[in-house]
Amino acid sequence: MSLLFYITISLFWGWITAHFAQKKGLNPRNWYIAGVLFCALAFIMVLFQRKETLKIPDPVHKPELVPIYLSQREYLWYYLNEAGQQFGPVNFQALTRAWENKKIQEESYLWNEDLEDWKRFKEVLQITTPKI
Repeated sequence: MSLLFYITISLFWGWITAHFAQKKGLNPRNWYIAGVLFCALAFIMVLFQRKETLKIPDPVHKPELVPIYLSQREYLWYYLNEAGQQFGPVNFQALTRAWENKKIQEESYLWNEDLEDWKRFKEVLQITTPKI
């Protein structure tokens, strides 16, 4: 058979190997080269590869809680959960963790010694994202 036929077959194996590699989340360029050089052997290797799951990275800029009056950061806080149970006293860091764990929402009530009465979360604290 002619050399052109062998080159065509090798290019086909490269293309089909790269196609299946891309479906499995692998680098198609590397597998194309392997498919051209090793033909069916590279294709079989791709078939036995596990599908790579895409990992979604954590957001770079996580939202933060900031008290409207910065002096309130030093106080001990109390909060009511959705069932009306009172929790506290907790420091501001523990209050932030409770918000991150969704134990308190924007409609939850908060109190500290600087406040006259229980106030809604959104009246006392702001949710901000750091600027780049």
